[in-house]
Amino acid sequence: MTTEPRPISEAKKDGTVIFGLGKDDAWPQPMRWLTYDEATAEEIGEDGYWSYAEDLIGDVAGDANPVVFWPMFEWTKEQLGR
Repeated sequence: MTTEPRPISEAKKDGTVIFGLGKDDAWPQPMRWLTYDEATAEEIGEDGYWSYAEDLIGDVAGDANPVVFWPMFEWTKEQLGR
């Protein structure tokens, strides 16, 4: 796994949680892409938006606007105790 940040344009937009970092963020936060329904996407002209994975952070911080990201690390079975 790479430790270098990658441009947000390379992140999956399928709801996968990532560590995102925006210009105004003090540290990376868990974020995910939320997709609009078809009618909303047509009205707004975008297919979705980045959101903090934790609703409370979103309530306090507002919109998530990551510019770079790191993939979430994957746990091994040993780390999970399985």
